[in-house]
Amino acid sequence: MKKEKVYVFDYGKVIEKPMDIKKLYKELKSKVTYDEFLDYWTSYENYIDGFKGVITTEEKIKKHIRKCKCEVDIDEYFKAYKNAKTGFYEDTVDIIRKLKNENNKVYLLSNLAEIDYEILKEQFDMNLFDEVFLSYQMHKIKPEKEIFEEVVNKLGKNSKEILFFDDKEKNVEVARKCGIEAYQVTGENIKECSVWKK
Repeated sequence: MKKEKVYVFDYGKVIEKPMDIKKLYKELKSKVTYDEFLDYWTSYENYIDGFKGVITTEEKIKKHIRKCKCEVDIDEYFKAYKNAKTGFYEDTVDIIRKLKNENNKVYLLSNLAEIDYEILKEQFDMNLFDEVFLSYQMHKIKPEKEIFEEVVNKLGKNSKEILFFDDKEKNVEVARKCGIEAYQVTGENIKECSVWKK
Protein backbone atom coordinates (compact mmCIF):
# COMPACT_ATOMS: atom_id res chain seq x y z
CA MET A 1 0.00 0.00 0.00
CA LYS A 2 1.33 3.41 -1.00
CA LYS A 3 2.21 5.70 1.90
CA GLU A 4 0.40 9.05 1.92
CA LYS A 5 2.57 12.16 1.96
CA VAL A 6 1.74 14.98 4.38
CA TYR A 7 2.54 18.66 3.89
CA VAL A 8 4.08 20.93 6.51
CA PHE A 9 4.37 24.69 5.95
CA ASP A 10 6.37 27.38 7.70
CA TYR A 11 4.47 30.61 8.34
CA GLY A 12 6.58 33.77 8.01
CA LYS A 13 7.62 34.56 4.42
CA VAL A 14 5.94 31.37 3.21
CA ILE A 15 2.30 32.02 4.18
CA GLU A 16 2.47 35.52 5.69
CA LYS A 17 4.17 38.46 4.00
CA PRO A 18 6.89 40.27 6.00
CA MET A 19 5.69 42.77 8.57
CA ASP A 20 6.02 46.49 7.84
CA ILE A 21 8.59 47.25 10.53
CA LYS A 22 8.83 50.95 9.64
CA LYS A 23 5.08 51.31 10.09
CA LEU A 24 5.31 49.53 13.45
CA TYR A 25 8.17 51.80 14.52
CA LYS A 26 6.13 54.92 13.72
CA GLU A 27 2.93 53.68 15.36
CA LEU A 28 4.77 52.71 18.55
CA LYS A 29 6.17 56.25 18.82
CA SER A 30 9.59 54.89 19.66
CA LYS A 31 12.13 57.38 20.99
CA VAL A 32 15.16 55.40 19.79
CA THR A 33 16.41 55.62 16.20
CA TYR A 34 14.93 53.29 13.62
CA ASP A 35 18.27 51.44 13.37
CA GLU A 36 18.28 50.91 17.15
CA PHE A 37 14.67 49.75 17.01
CA LEU A 38 15.50 47.32 14.19
CA ASP A 39 18.59 46.04 16.02
CA TYR A 40 16.49 45.07 19.02
CA TRP A 41 13.63 43.73 16.87
CA THR A 42 16.01 41.35 15.09
CA SER A 43 18.10 40.52 18.16
CA TYR A 44 18.52 36.98 19.43
CA GLU A 45 17.15 38.13 22.80
CA ASN A 46 13.85 39.31 21.27
CA TYR A 47 13.72 36.23 19.05
CA ILE A 48 14.09 33.79 21.94
CA ASP A 49 11.71 35.74 24.21
CA GLY A 50 8.84 35.44 21.77
CA PHE A 51 9.43 32.40 19.63
CA LYS A 52 10.59 30.02 22.34
CA GLY A 53 7.94 31.21 24.78
CA VAL A 54 10.50 32.11 27.44
CA ILE A 55 8.30 34.93 28.76
CA THR A 56 4.60 35.74 28.44
CA THR A 57 3.27 37.93 25.66
CA GLU A 58 2.55 40.74 28.11
CA GLU A 59 6.09 40.55 29.51
CA LYS A 60 7.52 40.54 26.00
CA ILE A 61 5.50 43.61 25.01
CA LYS A 62 6.45 45.48 28.18
CA LYS A 63 10.10 44.65 27.57
CA HIS A 64 9.94 45.89 23.97
CA ILE A 65 8.19 49.11 25.05
CA ARG A 66 10.86 49.68 27.68
CA LYS A 67 13.88 48.80 25.53
CA CYS A 68 12.75 50.88 22.56
CA LYS A 69 11.24 53.73 24.62
CA CYS A 70 7.81 53.43 23.02
CA GLU A 71 5.11 55.85 24.15
CA VAL A 72 2.21 53.37 24.06
CA ASP A 73 0.45 51.01 26.46
CA ILE A 74 -0.07 47.27 25.90
CA ASP A 75 -3.39 47.66 24.06
CA GLU A 76 -1.95 50.31 21.78
CA TYR A 77 1.08 48.11 21.13
CA PHE A 78 -1.12 45.19 20.10
CA LYS A 79 -3.15 47.43 17.76
CA ALA A 80 0.03 48.84 16.16
CA TYR A 81 1.46 45.32 15.80
CA LYS A 82 -1.70 44.13 14.08
CA ASN A 83 -1.75 47.18 11.78
CA ALA A 84 1.82 46.43 10.67
CA LYS A 85 0.79 43.03 9.29
CA THR A 86 0.78 43.04 5.49
CA GLY A 87 -1.30 40.01 4.57
CA PHE A 88 -0.78 36.57 3.07
CA TYR A 89 0.79 35.13 -0.05
CA GLU A 90 -2.16 34.09 -2.22
CA ASP A 91 -0.08 31.50 -4.10
CA THR A 92 0.66 29.63 -0.86
CA VAL A 93 -2.93 29.90 0.34
CA ASP A 94 -4.12 28.55 -3.03
CA ILE A 95 -1.73 25.59 -2.78
CA ILE A 96 -2.83 24.78 0.79
CA ARG A 97 -6.50 25.05 -0.17
CA LYS A 98 -5.96 22.76 -3.18
CA LEU A 99 -4.14 20.20 -1.03
CA LYS A 100 -7.01 20.19 1.48
CA ASN A 101 -9.62 19.89 -1.27
CA GLU A 102 -7.76 16.79 -2.45
CA ASN A 103 -8.00 15.36 1.11
CA ASN A 104 -4.32 15.76 1.95
CA LYS A 105 -3.10 16.35 5.49
CA VAL A 106 -1.66 19.86 5.94
CA TYR A 107 0.20 21.17 8.99
CA LEU A 108 1.79 24.39 10.19
CA LEU A 109 5.26 24.36 11.80
CA SER A 110 6.50 27.80 12.71
CA ASN A 111 8.76 29.79 14.97
CA LEU A 112 5.81 31.86 16.07
CA ALA A 113 5.17 34.10 19.07
CA GLU A 114 1.82 33.98 20.86
CA ILE A 115 0.89 37.49 19.70
CA ASP A 116 1.29 36.39 16.07
CA TYR A 117 -0.83 33.30 16.62
CA GLU A 118 -3.64 35.34 18.18
CA ILE A 119 -3.71 37.57 15.09
CA LEU A 120 -3.37 34.59 12.74
CA LYS A 121 -6.49 32.98 14.23
CA GLU A 122 -8.42 36.18 13.53
CA GLN A 123 -7.24 36.62 9.95
CA PHE A 124 -6.66 33.13 8.51
CA ASP A 125 -8.86 30.11 7.90
CA MET A 126 -7.34 27.76 10.46
CA ASN A 127 -9.51 24.91 9.17
CA LEU A 128 -6.92 24.60 6.38
CA PHE A 129 -4.56 23.01 8.92
CA ASP A 130 -5.05 19.59 10.44
CA GLU A 131 -2.80 20.63 13.32
CA VAL A 132 -0.39 23.43 14.20
CA PHE A 133 3.07 23.10 15.75
CA LEU A 134 4.22 26.38 17.24
CA SER A 135 7.59 27.12 18.79
CA TYR A 136 6.25 29.19 21.69
CA GLN A 137 4.05 26.27 22.78
CA MET A 138 6.70 23.58 22.19
CA HIS A 139 9.51 25.64 23.79
CA LYS A 140 11.69 24.57 20.87
CA ILE A 141 12.65 26.54 17.77
CA LYS A 142 13.84 25.78 14.27
CA PRO A 143 16.55 24.92 13.35
CA GLU A 144 16.87 22.77 16.49
CA LYS A 145 16.57 19.16 15.35
CA GLU A 146 14.43 18.38 18.41
CA ILE A 147 11.50 20.37 17.03
CA PHE A 148 11.53 18.35 13.80
CA GLU A 149 11.85 15.08 15.71
CA GLU A 150 8.85 16.00 17.87
CA VAL A 151 6.74 16.81 14.82
CA VAL A 152 7.67 13.51 13.13
CA ASN A 153 6.75 11.61 16.31
CA LYS A 154 3.44 13.45 16.78
CA LEU A 155 2.45 12.88 13.16
CA GLY A 156 3.21 9.17 13.51
CA LYS A 157 4.79 9.21 10.07
CA ASN A 158 8.07 8.07 8.61
CA SER A 159 10.09 11.26 8.08
CA LYS A 160 10.34 10.47 4.35
CA GLU A 161 6.55 10.84 4.09
CA ILE A 162 6.73 14.49 5.21
CA LEU A 163 7.15 17.38 2.76
CA PHE A 164 8.31 20.57 4.47
CA PHE A 165 8.43 24.11 3.07
CA ASP A 166 10.46 26.87 4.77
CA ASP A 167 12.18 30.08 3.67
CA LYS A 168 15.36 29.60 5.74
CA GLU A 169 18.21 27.51 4.37
CA LYS A 170 19.33 26.31 7.82
CA ASN A 171 15.85 25.08 8.72
CA VAL A 172 15.68 23.14 5.47
CA GLU A 173 19.16 21.66 6.02
CA VAL A 174 18.30 20.38 9.51
CA ALA A 175 14.92 19.03 8.37
CA ARG A 176 16.71 17.08 5.63
CA LYS A 177 19.19 15.70 8.18
CA CYS A 178 16.14 14.40 10.05
CA GLY A 179 15.08 12.56 6.89
CA ILE A 180 12.34 15.02 5.89
CA GLU A 181 11.81 15.96 2.24
CA ALA A 182 12.38 19.70 2.65
CA TYR A 183 12.24 22.61 0.21
CA GLN A 184 13.52 26.18 0.59
CA VAL A 185 10.80 28.48 -0.74
CA THR A 186 9.03 31.76 -0.07
CA GLY A 187 5.49 32.77 -0.87
CA GLU A 188 6.88 34.56 -3.90
CA ASN A 189 8.31 31.46 -5.57
CA ILE A 190 6.46 28.53 -4.00
CA LYS A 191 4.53 27.72 -7.18
CA GLU A 192 7.85 27.13 -8.95
CA CYS A 193 8.83 24.41 -6.46
CA SER A 194 9.63 21.13 -8.19
CA VAL A 195 7.37 19.11 -5.89
CA TRP A 196 4.25 20.38 -7.68
CA LYS A 197 5.61 19.13 -11.01
CA LYS A 198 6.11 15.53 -9.91
